[in-house]
Amino acid sequence: MPSAEFAGLEVPTAPGELAAVVEPSGELAALAESAEPVASEVLAPLEVSAVEADEEETPSPVNYDDEGLTEVTLDDALYRFDAGKQGTAVCLSMRSPGSWKWRYLGELRWDGRTLRSRQLERRLLDQLSGALREFSAAAE
Repeated sequence: MPSAEFAGLEVPTAPGELAAVVEPSGELAALAESAEPVASEVLAPLEVSAVEADEEETPSPVNYDDEGLTEVTLDDALYRFDAGKQGTAVCLSMRSPGSWKWRYLGELRWDGRTLRSRQLERRLLDQLSGALREFSAAAE
């Protein structure tokens, strides 16, 4: 009889011998035969739509149907500024090229010269600060 050693145990390798080891016998076999089949609907995986997966983002306080303060294009992405809750804050959203859905990035502090946020990279904040300064100067 062909066999192999696995973890110190002799394991049969011939097909008939392996089946005898794996197949249930006695009480276990009777239990397996009497078990009711499980409905396939119960075992079917839940489907998650792409929209539900994207909704893990921060909920937006911005009404995108209204006009924002200004929009800036940087590295092919469009950034939108809206009024924040406080007088020194602005809300920032972005959308990728070809997309119509805005993604809320958060509320940023604005001191009239520099945007501040712990959530965004410094390089991006510097670029957006320059664009917002230009907008402020043109509005005055």
